[in-house]
Amino acid sequence: MHELNKPEYRRVAAIFDGTTNSRPVVLSAVERNIESRIVADDRDGPKTALIILDDMFFLRGEKNIEFINEIYTFLIRGIFPYAAWEFCELYCLSENLRGDVKKIFTPVIHKELIRKTFTFDQKKFELLPDWRGLVPAGFYAEISPENLSAAIKRDDKIISKCSACFTGGGQTEIDVETTESYRKRGFATLACRAFIELSLSLGYTPNWSCWDFKKESSSLAKKLGFSELKNETVYSLKKPA
Repeated sequence: MHELNKPEYRRVAAIFDGTTNSRPVVLSAVERNIESRIVADDRDGPKTALIILDDMFFLRGEKNIEFINEIYTFLIRGIFPYAAWEFCELYCLSENLRGDVKKIFTPVIHKELIRKTFTFDQKKFELLPDWRGLVPAGFYAEISPENLSAAIKRDDKIISKCSACFTGGGQTEIDVETTESYRKRGFATLACRAFIELSLSLGYTPNWSCWDFKKESSSLAKKLGFSELKNETVYSLKKPA
């Protein structure tokens, strides 16, 4: 196992480029848009790699049980003892690795989670009516290309805001938050539509993923022109006591 230096991060780009699960997240690390660590099976010609983003770990590549054992030991000895969190998430982005991961990581697997992934259909999105005419009286939109965000506001207060929590590989990972008292009133839809329009104008493709129990998030994604792909398994790991 080799921990790559930041200038070497691009060496794992081909490993993660084909993933549909959290693609802008992992590529934001590869492109060094965010702070991260990357370990790989080989420094010069990596075939399997792990990206570390605080309490999220992303594994992808060729079957390599020796490397899986090495990263398990690395996490147990080099990451878990110093982490502030109790639980973390391991995204196994290659089906061929899941059997070995489940077997080796059994002592720290808390439970399995299901992550829904989507693909964006721009043609569907463009068929939607202009969102500007749907903003209620007394509310207004604030678009920020600099911060890659769009918000619906009232009296200078944010009602709903959609932004890019990660940007990588020419994609934006969507994050949306709405003030609790204004939920289920269509404000998230308006903020997201404004954000998607902004992303497209800047040359980015929006990306959406959510946990399977987030029914409202799945429903919103489909309203915005996203089509559901296959579910992905994520392992919730618990730090040993």
